[in-house]
Amino acid sequence: MNKFKIAVVVILATASIAASLAIQRRVQIRWREQNDSLRQQAGQLAELSAENERLSNLIAQVKSSQTLSKEQLNELLKLRNEVGQLQPSGMAKVQLQATNAQLRAVETKAEKQLAEAQAAPNYWPRDQLAYVGYSDPESAMKSMLAAMTSGNLNSWRKSSTPEAISQLESEWKKHGLSEAQQEAEIKATSDMLISSAVGFHILDQQLTSPDEAIINLSFDGEGTARKFVLRKVGSEWKFHKLIFAGEPEQ
Repeated sequence: MNKFKIAVVVILATASIAASLAIQRRVQIRWREQNDSLRQQAGQLAELSAENERLSNLIAQVKSSQTLSKEQLNELLKLRNEVGQLQPSGMAKVQLQATNAQLRAVETKAEKQLAEAQAAPNYWPRDQLAYVGYSDPESAMKSMLAAMTSGNLNSWRKSSTPEAISQLESEWKKHGLSEAQQEAEIKATSDMLISSAVGFHILDQQLTSPDEAIINLSFDGEGTARKFVLRKVGSEWKFHKLIFAGEPEQ
């Protein structure tokens, strides 16, 4: 495991999440590329269909002649050959239309989910996140997300519990990372975690003890949710860790 992933595991336990995000982003890119390719093919097939109809009409016109010159006969044979080559595109067009319909359904569902999230009273647009303190778990979550968007190392430290920071700094020290390298890793981690989301909102929040809370946060526009454990340090709530799928919450 490279030092970037090791560092990420300690403070945000995001090595596997980062990998998952990277895979998800590659899938999204491939999906967009495929969609673009399919749309291009649809345009080409539309042109072929129009050409098919044109050639068929020309053949019908030639057939209506009582007599055919040698040149006309050669042209007829040529047109018939071209039409024959275009015929298989009919099935491809049907398949393409079905695939495009599925893609449009996925897009529509994602757009609907995002619209519903944006209508929620506790929706936080990513580009409007700002520091609001750590007086309660919700404020602490919002301030931590603001720190993630800035990628500022000091903001990360202020947002996290001493235990999380201590473990991370121990890993950085082990690998001899400079202050600049540490900040670069924090920024890269932040980008990987939130770059696919356009906003966030809390799905549910529970206090597991007077000093610990679990927030299930929706990453809107990405279609995922993650659970964050926050702990009270003095009078402030700070990020402590992420809960992985299958991991007990307590």
